[in-house]
Amino acid sequence: DDYVRYHTAISYAGKTQANRCIEDLRLVEKYALEKSYIKKTVCHFKKKELNKELKRIEASDPYTLDEYKRFRRSALKIAKKHPHLKTSCFALLACPNLGARSKSMLFPLPWDNVNMVSNEVKFHDTKNDETITLKFKSSIKAIFRIMLNVRHALNPKDARYKYVFPTLRKS
Repeated sequence: DDYVRYHTAISYAGKTQANRCIEDLRLVEKYALEKSYIKKTVCHFKKKELNKELKRIEASDPYTLDEYKRFRRSALKIAKKHPHLKTSCFALLACPNLGARSKSMLFPLPWDNVNMVSNEVKFHDTKNDETITLKFKSSIKAIFRIMLNVRHALNPKDARYKYVFPTLRKS
């Protein structure tokens, strides 16, 4: 009964933390049982009684709709006011639209991996060396069209020409 209230109280702060605390209590009781400090364990939780934990890929959206609108407005305002930061702003706008891809996966994305006809992006350098193919929406397609204009402004002999989001420096 006390453990249930303890789990409920911690669940207000964080659902996964509450499950971890109960798991720690269960391990402490198991150790105490092995050392004969207690006669039986009382910390028993069924899987249904614990909070549901999302897997890494099933994570909830990082922004609410209102936060994303403010983020979008700010990025577009910065891109207009400071043209040299345009590439960075559009790359950051593309991150949440491509299934929570990190900027470290997005900045080295070459144009060869973007198929504008079938609306697909391929990411080759992933943690487990598998190719990830993602379909993208019209909002990301608009960002890619803007980045195509940036690409055409570059010299084709420039190394940055092959990347969707080229760096500011030529190095």
